[in-house]
Amino acid sequence: MLRRFAFLFSKRSFVCRDSPLSMKGNGLEISRDELSVGRAGQTPLLTLYALPGYVSTLFLCKYNTDKDCGGGSRWLLLDTGCFGDAHRVKFFLEHMRQKERPHSGPDEAPVSLSSQLRLVVSTHTHPDHSQAAHHFQKWNIPVAMPRNYSDLYSGFRGQTQAWIDCVLAQVVAFRLGRVPELLRTFRGTPDRMLVDGESLSPHFPDWTVLHIPGHTTHMCALYHRDARILYASDMLIVTGSGSFWPPVPLDIRYAYQHSVDRLRQIPVRILLLAHGGIIDVDQVGGWNRILDAVLERSNKSSWLLNVLGASVSTANDKFTPEHLPNPNVFEVLNGTPGEVVTDYVYSYNSGGPQNGSGSGTNDGRSPSGSGTSDVRSPSGSGSSNSSRWLH
Repeated sequence: MLRRFAFLFSKRSFVCRDSPLSMKGNGLEISRDELSVGRAGQTPLLTLYALPGYVSTLFLCKYNTDKDCGGGSRWLLLDTGCFGDAHRVKFFLEHMRQKERPHSGPDEAPVSLSSQLRLVVSTHTHPDHSQAAHHFQKWNIPVAMPRNYSDLYSGFRGQTQAWIDCVLAQVVAFRLGRVPELLRTFRGTPDRMLVDGESLSPHFPDWTVLHIPGHTTHMCALYHRDARILYASDMLIVTGSGSFWPPVPLDIRYAYQHSVDRLRQIPVRILLLAHGGIIDVDQVGGWNRILDAVLERSNKSSWLLNVLGASVSTANDKFTPEHLPNPNVFEVLNGTPGEVVTDYVYSYNSGGPQNGSGSGTNDGRSPSGSGTSDVRSPSGSGSSNSSRWLH
């Protein structure tokens, strides 16, 4: 009997492919999309890698050479992924380390994973965003989670919700064609807390935490102010048709509206979605248009979202309007809307960013390059066959 489930515990053999990100497949091939970000005429500030996880897209941020990493790079992981995704991340980092130092000798001291991967963030405790924290902590890599992260799966009702969420994650994995993997809830304690308005100092002070309840009571986003990059986690998703939709479940609708109003205030050029990949906001009609489309679908399909997103957890019962974060996001960011750097260059490789799922336009989205609305975007763009440059 146990032999039937041995594949859940068997060791995976991964392989890296220098090909555009593809979420479908058995989960053993690691393809990727790349986004290099930096000032015009200078070395890129950081490079974002979008990798296929078991259920969601994993985002790794690579910063240039760091003497503490033996001349290598320091990395930030945006969300842990499912339980087995830690091994995907580890395999990819070892692959990239070998590419950086292909002629390293046998006498060279090995570089530990913890000296490369300086921080792992878990934006909320759903299975595809927190389960791998167990592995990273075992490898001495600090993990950051939001406050009240444990409320969702606490008590009998919380454990029932955890079981439901794991089943739903396995359904998504099945539809993606994955070889089944073990899922389990993270039961540990994070090394640090994510607090609204605080940065990811000391190693990544350019990223700021934004509390965006609605999908859960505690979910956070991460915002790179200078480069106008927003990792929105599960704030919205992209369907197979390329449309933007609110997440399922949508636990607290008034909190979700509050979070949309907060995010509408910030300039966003690059949107990173756990279920959507890298989105060039200017090419899909602008940030406001995306949010308008999501809210419209949320209102039109509220009955469906309520049925699909019904939660048995007690976390929602504890959340009140007093728990909503400061509605003025620029007070949280300690700045004003006018303080926006506009001379960043974005270079997309390995097939370029996805316009949603890679499809054409759809309801609520405009044709590529068409009118943005109140989005502070660079003035022009160009393209080539191998990569797309935006200035």
